[in-house]
Amino acid sequence: MPCGPLQIIQLYALGTRNVFYGALSMLIFSLGTVPLLFTFGAINSIISKKYAHRILKLSAVFITILGFLMISRGFALSEIQTDLPVSSQMTVSSDVGIAILEGKVQVVTTSILQDSYPPILVQKGIPVQ
Repeated sequence: MPCGPLQIIQLYALGTRNVFYGALSMLIFSLGTVPLLFTFGAINSIISKKYAHRILKLSAVFITILGFLMISRGFALSEIQTDLPVSSQMTVSSDVGIAILEGKVQVVTTSILQDSYPPILVQKGIPVQ
C-alpha cells in the first residue's frame, strides 16, 4: 500500500494529463525520497540491537498518537462530534469580519487588502451578503 505523499504525487501525475509531465513529476518525487530512505537504512544498520527495541516502542506510540489525530480530523471533516482534540479553540481577533443577521441573510462588512483576504466568521446554512 503506497503512503499518503506517494498517493498525492500519483494523483498529481494523473492530473497533468501528460505522460511526460506525469513521469517527470514521479521521477522528481522518487529522487527526493532516495536520500531520506538511504539515511534511514544506514541509521538502522548502525543502531545496536539494544536501542532498536526502544526505538520500536517509541515509534509505535508516535504512530498511535498520529492515528488518533487523523481519525479525529476525519470526524471533524465529516462533521461528527468527538471529544478528541483537533486543534485549539478558535479565537476571534479584531480584524475578523463577523456576520450580522439581517432577516434571512448574513451581512458581513470587511475590507479586502491588496495581497490577502481577511477572515470572516459566518454561520453555516444561511446565505451571506
